[in-house]
Amino acid sequence: MPKRSKILIVDDAPAGRQTLETLLLSKNYQIHFAEDGTTALAKAGEIIPDLILLDVMMPDMDGFEVCRRLRVNSELAEVPIVMVTVLDNKESRIRGLEAGADDFITKPFDKEELRARVSTILRLNRYRMMQAERAKFDWAVENSEEGYLMINDSDQISYMNPQAKVYFNLTKDAFGSDNSNNHNSGCDNLKFKDMAAKFYICEPEKNWEQWPPASSESASISRYLVRQETTKSQALWLQVNYLESPAGVIAQHLIRLKDVTAELSNQRNIRTFQAMVSHKMRTPLATLIYSFEDINRVARKEASGELLGAIDRTKSELIKLKDEIDDIFQYVNSNKIATYGGGFKFSRLGKIIASLKSDFNINYISSNISSDVLELSTPLSEMSIKWILIEILENSVKFHPANRPNVEITGFLNHDDKVVLRIVDDGASIPMEQMEKVWSPYYQVEKHFTGQVPGMGLGLSVVESLMWEAGGKCNIYNRDGHTGIIVELVMPVER
Repeated sequence: MPKRSKILIVDDAPAGRQTLETLLLSKNYQIHFAEDGTTALAKAGEIIPDLILLDVMMPDMDGFEVCRRLRVNSELAEVPIVMVTVLDNKESRIRGLEAGADDFITKPFDKEELRARVSTILRLNRYRMMQAERAKFDWAVENSEEGYLMINDSDQISYMNPQAKVYFNLTKDAFGSDNSNNHNSGCDNLKFKDMAAKFYICEPEKNWEQWPPASSESASISRYLVRQETTKSQALWLQVNYLESPAGVIAQHLIRLKDVTAELSNQRNIRTFQAMVSHKMRTPLATLIYSFEDINRVARKEASGELLGAIDRTKSELIKLKDEIDDIFQYVNSNKIATYGGGFKFSRLGKIIASLKSDFNINYISSNISSDVLELSTPLSEMSIKWILIEILENSVKFHPANRPNVEITGFLNHDDKVVLRIVDDGASIPMEQMEKVWSPYYQVEKHFTGQVPGMGLGLSVVESLMWEAGGKCNIYNRDGHTGIIVELVMPVER
């Protein structure tokens, strides 16, 4: 429903207020009244009218003085004022204009002329306000730290703000701020997805298959542009939000590009630090507690009560220390663990797998890495490779019914000359409705999969972000004909 215009009628004579109300009532305006200048100033400040019909001849404070006071009020200075007067002379009109009036209506007035004047002034005022809001919006967009683009239904770009041009290495003259194609500098008919693919990796790849989105559901799914990390520059993550045009607006759609690198990096850094330190500290601590169980069992047969008391106290303190460490890991923050180092040689993969086998409660683990892979390296650091395997193996244990999975790891070159690491376990399978979401940033599958959130989360989104930044891919499947899952990591090769 359109917004009803508010009109404030200021007249000390009840007959004058009633006459104006009767003439305007059929137009469905919101009519407000004031019987003197003081009341008019207070009422105007309360309702912020779209138009004031102001009688000139009033006691105490005439219309000219009311008009002057309205014009010095910052909230009311732009409100149109039509002065209603019986003074049809040049001097009165000049005085009214000097006070700030926009128009005059002389009594007795023609009812059709009155309605036409009011309708025209309200329409011009709406246009002025729209222009003012448009100017504010243009200023905010032009100076925003986020990128904004306008595209049509065919994905052709008609406008880019300065920050969007920075993201795509375009000159400031490309796609001018007038939303026209007069300054496109050879960029006519350029499509957003084509330009994005030139500078970035579009992830998740499946979510970009339908672009521009054909439905509100498709418009709301997560899409990112990822510039992979190199030896000279850090990774960059741009979150892409597609905003549909309101009904009745020409088919132009707003695209927002938000730099979420810091958010994703902080999430991953906390997660990787917790996982690595947790693995380094909790494993020996758990072994120590189990060893005390053996000591306690043997000591109960021969040791004195004093020694048994010391053993019990020590065991109690160890358990307390473990609980304290668990609490700390829930809140700890850390500095960045770099995704890039000197490159990881796949020939070291066997030693890492062997060391992790002894750390985890895995029933059986085998590895079969092809000889051509063992001669290669990947840009990911050894720390990142180790953390990825820790995360995946930890999940294999967590989601196995007996917490003792069998794991097979294979490595081979695919047709794109990238290394594929495939980790297969025999634990629980993932419900199909959760399968597409497990890689999404911020998504915790435990809450949906098991009904609780044990440990510190599945963490596959962090694995995913590491792989994307390195130019790799992640896939996850349920095993065909067996319980368990297959995690597939496609890693770029450093030659």
